[in-house]
Amino acid sequence: MASSVLRAAGDVIQTELLTRYGTGIEAGDFAQSSGGMLPCNYVLHVCLPNYKQDNFSQILNTVSRLLDKAERLKSKSISFPALGTGILRYPPDISSEIIMEAIRRHAEKNKYDLQFVNIVVYSKDKKCFDEVLAKGSTLFNDIKRNLPDDISKDLFKTQSWPKYWDLMSEKKNLEIIELYRDSLEYKEVEQHFKLSLLGRSVMINKIQRIQNKSLFLQFCAKKDELELHNPENHPNEMKLFHGTSVSSVCQINETGFNRSFCGKNGTAYGKGVYFATESSYSLNYSPPDPHGKCCMYRARVLTGQFIKTSRDTKCPPKKPGTNRPYDSGGNINQGIFVIFHDAQMYPEYLITYHL
Repeated sequence: MASSVLRAAGDVIQTELLTRYGTGIEAGDFAQSSGGMLPCNYVLHVCLPNYKQDNFSQILNTVSRLLDKAERLKSKSISFPALGTGILRYPPDISSEIIMEAIRRHAEKNKYDLQFVNIVVYSKDKKCFDEVLAKGSTLFNDIKRNLPDDISKDLFKTQSWPKYWDLMSEKKNLEIIELYRDSLEYKEVEQHFKLSLLGRSVMINKIQRIQNKSLFLQFCAKKDELELHNPENHPNEMKLFHGTSVSSVCQINETGFNRSFCGKNGTAYGKGVYFATESSYSLNYSPPDPHGKCCMYRARVLTGQFIKTSRDTKCPPKKPGTNRPYDSGGNINQGIFVIFHDAQMYPEYLITYHL
């Protein structure tokens, strides 16, 4: 039994466990005790196996059984720690994926005695915290179709949004904020856009900030992942331009840049989403609508460790001596970056202009 649980709950639950499970439990199984001095009715003590890539389904089954047990106990809520990320050294993304997938599958069973699933992550475990947020935001839309309408999304409440964002309702995921022309924020984006036009003349109509909570959470989690695996002080993020059609803007604002649309504007360096250091390059991929309006994003992009790629690339090759692929491709000499993972791109500013 975890020493932290023993300290909080008291000796009574250890006595219960020794009485009922004197010979211990097998890996993948769990034991049940009272809550002792804890403010809960029961504690389920799970014995997880050592993590291996081929026993993912076994671990997932164990977590699913914990949720089923909570239902049979008529519990209204259950709280999980970041399972396995301590002594067993489960990767945080694997731990969060297992928990979220178990929740999703449980929701599909349409059992509603269990109303709240809390995931407790200590503040020092920032990597795990970010992974839980990312997995939660990715799966929440799927889960909520099977849960009561009044489910609370506490993950969003714990996230600290950028200080320059406008305040948002807890129930809203997306806000599009038009910037004031005399603000420093507007002028910074405008200057970056115009300096790389290489003499081409455009008239900016407006610049909008995209505040998308779920996309931002995924982006932050992916950034932490790159910073963990790449050399210290490596520049993992860049501010790059992406040209698009006016008709694509609403979907990008809502769901982000989508690799499934690659090929629409060429795939010279692989089947991913294309970005450029120069806005002049992205002008070529911003066709005007019937009213002459054009759109371009100034995006936050996690380029990480780069490798030159070719037309047939669907995923960058692995870095030498690792099982991790390079983070981006393209042609760095031409200032072209290709991204093959959707969470590495955040559409921060939308620039609307006329040529």
